[in-house]
Amino acid sequence: MGAQTDSGHWNNAYHVLYPLSIGNQQYFFGHNLETNYWFIQELLPGGKMGSETDQGHWATRYAAQFPFTIGGTQYIYGQDVGNPYVGGSSSTDEGSSQGGILGDIGTGAKVVGDVLGKSLIPWSSWLIAADLSKLAYAPQPIRRWFIQKVLPGGKLGDETDSGHWIGTYQMQFPYVIDGKQYFYGQDLGTKKWIIQRLNDGGKMGSELQNGYWDDVRQVQVSFAVGGKQYFYGQDLSSRDWFIQHLK
Repeated sequence: MGAQTDSGHWNNAYHVLYPLSIGNQQYFFGHNLETNYWFIQELLPGGKMGSETDQGHWATRYAAQFPFTIGGTQYIYGQDVGNPYVGGSSSTDEGSSQGGILGDIGTGAKVVGDVLGKSLIPWSSWLIAADLSKLAYAPQPIRRWFIQKVLPGGKLGDETDSGHWIGTYQMQFPYVIDGKQYFYGQDLGTKKWIIQRLNDGGKMGSELQNGYWDDVRQVQVSFAVGGKQYFYGQDLSSRDWFIQHLK
């Protein structure tokens, strides 16, 4: 472990947080699930925090999000799956202050590496269906999903596609096989999983496969070894883990 290179304090608790790469520039995206506020911030050489490049509010919160790249264009995907942090405390002040990337992320938020895509995707250990009854009130997700382009200079562009899923896919991650982009999702309430194609231009492709697991797998992340794509998962209740081949 080397030396700390920067630190500070955010005005919001950013429950969703992941990096973006556009050309040679590195950014990260943050989203507060209580205020629906989002922002993009530049990351500078030497591990320094740069300037905010864009910000705004969405009409709803998107707790399940990931970045992906097709044809050199950076996109972000999100689905409203409810707010896992209901009942927690966080500031509702908007904006950001100069500070560390992990300065004030919501409790339980973690970041897992997407080895193949060289991106990071967020996941949260709260996602146990039985725990929903313990929240102050049950989240009421609208299940809307969207794909949005990220422009040079760290600006959020237009939506390229949107719709509504029947399921609430709390666990979602992207992966690449033979240069084609896909994503996997699991609804932790019904235990259903899907594999979906992501197409050029930031369009949602066809569903390629679906099924049901016997358990809920609150931790799931993709990785590649020897030119083959896999994903790892663990049921946090039973502590059972698995590795599955993606093809």
